[in-house]
Amino acid sequence: MTLYLFFLFIFSNVFCKNQEQPRIYIRVDEELPLSTILFTTNNTITYRLFDTGRNHNSFVRYDALNGHLLLARSLDREYLCSQHACSCTQCQLTIELIEWQIPYRLLQLVLNIDDINDHVPTFSSKNYQFNLMENVPIGYEISLEQANDADLSENSRINYELKYLHEKNNDGPFEIVTKINGGLALKVIKEIDREEQDHYEYELIAFDNGQPKRQSSTKLYIKIDDMNDNSVVLAETHIRLNISENTPVGTELSRIHATDKDIGLNGKIHYSISNGLPSSSWMDYFRISDSTGVLTLVSPFDYESEQSYRLTVQVRDLGENSLANFATIDIFIIDENDNSPQAFVTFVESLVNDSVISIHENTPIGHILAHVSISDQDAGLNGEMSYRIEHGHDLIGIRTIDQKSFLLTIERLIDRENNNLQSDNFTLIINDHGKPSKILRLEYKIIITDENDSPPLFNQSINCNIQINPSENKSIDNNQLLFQVHATDLDIGDNGLISYSILPPYNNSFVINTQGQVFNSEILNQSTYYHLRIMAIDHGKPSRLNSTHHCYISTSTTNIVDNSIENDTISLLNNSFVNDKQY
Repeated sequence: MTLYLFFLFIFSNVFCKNQEQPRIYIRVDEELPLSTILFTTNNTITYRLFDTGRNHNSFVRYDALNGHLLLARSLDREYLCSQHACSCTQCQLTIELIEWQIPYRLLQLVLNIDDINDHVPTFSSKNYQFNLMENVPIGYEISLEQANDADLSENSRINYELKYLHEKNNDGPFEIVTKINGGLALKVIKEIDREEQDHYEYELIAFDNGQPKRQSSTKLYIKIDDMNDNSVVLAETHIRLNISENTPVGTELSRIHATDKDIGLNGKIHYSISNGLPSSSWMDYFRISDSTGVLTLVSPFDYESEQSYRLTVQVRDLGENSLANFATIDIFIIDENDNSPQAFVTFVESLVNDSVISIHENTPIGHILAHVSISDQDAGLNGEMSYRIEHGHDLIGIRTIDQKSFLLTIERLIDRENNNLQSDNFTLIINDHGKPSKILRLEYKIIITDENDSPPLFNQSINCNIQINPSENKSIDNNQLLFQVHATDLDIGDNGLISYSILPPYNNSFVINTQGQVFNSEILNQSTYYHLRIMAIDHGKPSRLNSTHHCYISTSTTNIVDNSIENDTISLLNNSFVNDKQY
């Protein structure tokens, strides 16, 4: 912990000098084996992984012995995308290393995770059944549901092949057609006679453009009938919606318009959502009326969880042998400023509690209190942030590292005794740029702890230069109160606790108690002159401060102490002090 705090202090001071962070982009495939070497650093520089709270260092480990950056967790591009660990269009993970030597520069490695063809195109059903009238014209098309492939780019581009399942070696009366807009249809290419054959079976094969290609298939069963000869007609087969994430539950999002020229059940239209993406969540948000085709929101959106949805709506009539048509609805969620800024604050020293910081007086200007990383899950201006300090008597300042991290530092010297400052408060305010803006307020109290920087000082009004005139041929008995001195210390606690002592050579002739009262400890003879040095010392740590006071006692019948001279002398000698040393 001590080493980390030391490093954070050094790193913050060095890195705050607006040095540009080196950034290296590395392309790697997803699903690489664990312990794969992703990057090798310069063998002349020692690095360590450095976690700022905003990177992806948990996916790697660093071998400082040989400079290898090794894969520590599986890289599944599709999973990372679904968990919002990276963008689905460009999956990037940021790794941060720090030079473990001056100038402690931060090295950013950006891993571009390339998609590999690890997903098979899939249909939502293993088989599909259709009813078709025998009188449909050549060129008539049956809309088919497309296969989905979770891969990206060419790995997700799907082609189709239709295989006729019949003992006769021919192609049957259908072919597969891919529309310009991406739709899929089964097209009639020959006249159909129900009396000649009343059903057809095909295998529809979907294969992607990856290397190697992956494929899957579904069965198509077409039953030929001569009833209900009008199919549902859609006004639109593709609908695009832009919806605010704050749209209230119950809002009508869209309506599918369809018509059928038949009457009765053959002309009554039924709507249903047959498929959707993301497959794990779309059902939680959308419902469609089976009779009106109205699409309704049933659960609040969250832009930060999902930014878009795709629904496949199946429209068919209720007649026997009904034909289905399909409409695609793409729904894009518009971000609203519904997330407040968040802050990750790392204090260099331990806190007294969650909001109380203890710092020593005389802490140098520029001393780092904490590293702060900020984030906002909203996008655009809603996710851009500013920060500032309120209150604090200009004691706390900010030093910017980058757009989303900064340092809290000491901006002026603190003298607890002269400034009469024992505690202070400051508020860190972080606000986004949305309208209205959301604000995070972090309030802290600073307690100024005392340093032993003030020595005991004797009261200058003390007069301890005394003349004792004992009776002729008599001595002064011991344990007589002679005078009292008093010293004060501006520090607090043990730093301000004072003890008194008499320095040699008269430390055996006189004693002083805790109140500063001086007594003679032996009989004082006549015509004797005593120069006492009294020391006041505090109990501070790591060093104790002291000062001395000079007193003069004469037992001569003649006044040999010139008070005016002695007072001048005392003004030069008294209250001199050193650390644990005596004059």
